[in-house]
Amino acid sequence: MSRGPRIKDWIKFYVHGEALNNRAEPRDSVAQRIEDYLRDKESVPSRDTLIKMISSARNSGDPEDRPWTVSTLVDYDIPPETLPTVMAVWAKALELDITMSIRQVKWIARLYHVLKDKDIDFLREFAFMYARSEAVTRPMEKYPEKPEDAWLLWLNDAKLYRVMSGDDGPYRKCAEHVPVGWRLLDTKELVIRRSDPKQKEALDERSYNKKG
Repeated sequence: MSRGPRIKDWIKFYVHGEALNNRAEPRDSVAQRIEDYLRDKESVPSRDTLIKMISSARNSGDPEDRPWTVSTLVDYDIPPETLPTVMAVWAKALELDITMSIRQVKWIARLYHVLKDKDIDFLREFAFMYARSEAVTRPMEKYPEKPEDAWLLWLNDAKLYRVMSGDDGPYRKCAEHVPVGWRLLDTKELVIRRSDPKQKEALDERSYNKKG
């Protein structure tokens, strides 16, 4: 029995992220949006394939994908000094009807010292980005073994470094080595898409502290 074309890793990342960031949305609706995004960029997986991928992501059974509450700190502790910021990010996410998972909160705590002086939308979206990367790579056993296979994950690191330092040289370097469709999934686009319109002004180019 013949199989369809191999689905590229960046598409798997994208589908997994859309599935988990929009858990309450019907699978067909999520699949339609994914198809619309991919149509002019890559070969689009069949609707049945997308539905199966969305279901697989939502039904992973990983306890860290459960909703976070302060009570979960009993089993999933974070450094105490990060809790006020975690609560601020949680409160803002709640206003936007975004449910934060335990995995995402663990990444907020990990990134706290790097992004604590930035807008909390950046902290939330970078935490979501790394949580999505972890959730996809671990079951796929796809952490890169060779440097040439690391560009996709390095692009995420380069986005983080750009916000930290204002230097987008590493981002440009990594962008040369990843599919154009993935480059278009820029952190700023994701922040604005899931935030209220009042956030747009705070998330313009100046928020990245780019030089020049």
